[in-house]
Amino acid sequence: SRILNFFFLLDQLNESHTVLCITHGGVLDLLYRIANNKPINSPREWSIPNTGVNLFNYISKKIFVEKWAEISHLEQNSFFEKISN
Repeated sequence: SRILNFFFLLDQLNESHTVLCITHGGVLDLLYRIANNKPINSPREWSIPNTGVNLFNYISKKIFVEKWAEISHLEQNSFFEKISN
């Protein structure tokens, strides 16, 4: 419930603003379950990749998944690859 309370607080403080949150997979898993009406005790059937980008919308006290497990930023040449060549 503290995760949902956090969203409620953000909604009250930041109407129509973008907020960046950095968290771990457990919170992401719970948000995905809430947004998709998945039981908390059901097996997870979706991946949560390390450094993946996930985008949620919170509208009218409901959470929506806009982007899930986006990892395309990892496929680009890194800074270190560029300077080593």
